[in-house]
Parts: sequence; structure tokens; C-alpha cells
Amino acid sequence: MAQNESSYFGHLVFFKVSPDNKVLKGQKYEIMAYDESSTSGKFLEEGQYGQYYMRDDNYDYGNNSFSFDILPQYFKDFVNNTNTFEQYKAFADSNNKYLQTFTSSMHGNIPAAAMRFYIPVKLKEVKGTPGYKKKDLAIIFNVDYELYYDRETHEPLYKYVRAEAWGHWYVNLNDYKNVKTVEDLLAISANYIVDGDNLSCINTNNDMIIMDSDECTYTDSYGSGAYTLVPYFVEEKGSVKFEIDNTVNGLAKYNASKDKKLEYKVTIKNVGDAVSSNNILKTYVPEEVEVIESEISDNGIYNKSEHFITWNLELMDPGEVLAVTYEATAPNETNGKDLIGNSSVASDQVANAVYSNNTIVTMDKIVEVIHNPETGTMVYIANTNIGLPLTHLVLFLAVLAMVIVLLTKKLLKMKH
Repeated sequence: MAQNESSYFGHLVFFKVSPDNKVLKGQKYEIMAYDESSTSGKFLEEGQYGQYYMRDDNYDYGNNSFSFDILPQYFKDFVNNTNTFEQYKAFADSNNKYLQTFTSSMHGNIPAAAMRFYIPVKLKEVKGTPGYKKKDLAIIFNVDYELYYDRETHEPLYKYVRAEAWGHWYVNLNDYKNVKTVEDLLAISANYIVDGDNLSCINTNNDMIIMDSDECTYTDSYGSGAYTLVPYFVEEKGSVKFEIDNTVNGLAKYNASKDKKLEYKVTIKNVGDAVSSNNILKTYVPEEVEVIESEISDNGIYNKSEHFITWNLELMDPGEVLAVTYEATAPNETNGKDLIGNSSVASDQVANAVYSNNTIVTMDKIVEVIHNPETGTMVYIANTNIGLPLTHLVLFLAVLAMVIVLLTKKLLKMKH
């Protein structure tokens, strides 16, 4: 089987801006195949002037995962399944694809053929700007697929893929949603955002983009005049909405008469369409409950005098669900009082706190066993003065059991 080899070059740079053209910062993009069949492991993060920037290359002409990992699965399958020069040429002929043939010195003056494809690569926004909707981008890579083959047998010796992104060819991935094969890829006519459309200077003016090229005062550090102007994309503002739920031992209301151990869980979800930042979660603990501070999750901080725990959850994406927990013990005394707790969450985008349901811990035992040196062991109905000695209760229960047995036997005889 022919060995796959590859190389790549990528120069990616752009701004994300607010509707008033202010540069938005703090985002992060993962570079991956647009069908998300694989990812490159490379990221774009905020750089100089708030740009998102990558200039990276590997021209080793050897096995390189980046060039293959950014390609959709159907194209990888096409490369892997092209196993003769005749197959390669037949594909080019049937699809009116220009086929370049040449003699390669890279592998000892053997014959080779090449085709070029234009394939989008996704820049998936994995970290967004608070208050704004996340929006993925896609940029076209020129993908050259070259086949090096035996002059006599035409069997492939090397399959070489070179992927390069030099310019500003961004596309809308919706144009590719029905592309399932290489033939579909060749048939599509995508709408490119090319040089001259939505471009600004590479520098900014107090974090505002500059769209007049005469005011550009900075050029690409590699000396390329082509990157003095770079694309920018206007982000859409969104809203943050929370749902929050409180439970104790998995329930909204729990009777702690038999088991004093309490496990509280607070779950919050951002049901809005924007990223939320500086999320402050507070849970209010009944003062009678004793919090086990070593069992507070996610670095929550307990204010013992004010009876609440605070968590700072930083960023929450739209649809993200977070849960925190803590453990406590119920008090020994039973006075019939419901122990009520709840939680709230607010963020930089939600000024008014959103509150959860109440959790209620009850202490309403059916019976209480009290040991008294003067009266002996007594059994009382909970929270009353009605009681009787334990020996009398045992005798009563034994007699009751015998009566039930006799009545059961009598009923069975009557049926027969």
C-alpha cells in the first residue's frame, strides 16, 4: 500500500468585533475538519491587537497528521481508496478535473500527477466573549493531492497531500451541509469572503478596528503586505438565562429522622444563547445544619457566621450545565421545625439573582426512644408527652402479632 505523506502551511488572522466595531477579546478557536470527524489539536487564541492568529507550517514532506486531521472524512476516504493511477486519472476525467502530470525529483525522478481541491476547515469557537453568541468560522484550504506511481505498473508509491491557507477565503459552512462526497465538493460554488470585503487594518485605534487603509500603521511581522488588511466579523449580542435546582439527598424534601447525613446538590444551566461570565453561586444553609467543610466541591467557600457557601464558576457557555455539592449533618434535636435552604446565581450579564426551589429537611420522627435513669427506657410519640415503658411496648407488640396470626388462620378456614 502506498504511504501517505503530507505538509501544510497556514496563515490565519482575523478580528471579531462588536456591532460598534470594538474588538472582542478572550475567545479561543479549535482548528478541525469541518465535519468534526477529527481535530488538529491546534488552537487560535487572542494575540496582538486582539487578533486571532496562526502562522504555522511543516514542510518535512513526511507523515503529518495536521493535513489529514483538518480534512472531512469523505476526502480522507477518497485518498485512502485511490489505489492505482488509472483510478486517479478516471476520477479526474469523469469530473472534468484538471490533472497535472510531472516528473518528481522528490522521490527519485518518478512520475506523478496532481489535483487541487478547495476544502473548508472549521475554526470552532470553544471559548466565547461574555454576552455574545458563539460563532464558528471556516476558511478554505487549498488541498493538493498528488499521486506518485511506478512508471511500469502504475501502482502508487506515495500519496502526498499538501494543505495551504494563504488568504482571506472564509466561507459559510451552511453552503456545505449537503456535501457528502468529493463529487459533491467539486459541484459546489461557495460564497467566499475574499480580499476587499470586510477588511480592517491589522492594527487598531484604542481597540477599535480601522477600516481606512491609509491609517494602517502596522504590517505583518513576516513582511507580507498582503496581511496589512485582515478580515473582521461582527458578533451578535445574546442573552444569559439561568435555571437552578436544589436537592438534598436527591429530593426537594427529605426526612432526616433516621439518617443524619445530608448531601446537597445545586445544579445550574445557562438556557440563554450567550456566554456568561463571573457566575456567582450562593447556597443558603439552615443554621441548625452542620456543614462538613472538607466536603464542599469546586473550591466553594463557607461563611459560617452568615450560613452560606459561595462558588465562582467563571464562564458558562449556552446550554452548559454545572453542578456543585456539599455534605452536612442534621441536628440531633427534633422540634418539628422544617430546615429550609435554597440557592441563587447571578453573573455579569444577569444583574438580578435567580433563585432555586427550596430544600426542606424535616425531623418529624414517628417515635422517639429516650433513656431516663429514673423511669427507664421510654418510647414516646415524637414531639408529644405520650409514652410508655419499652417493656410494655414489647409485650403489646407481641400480643398484637399473635392476634394477627389467629385472625389470619380464621379467615383462611372460612374461605375453605
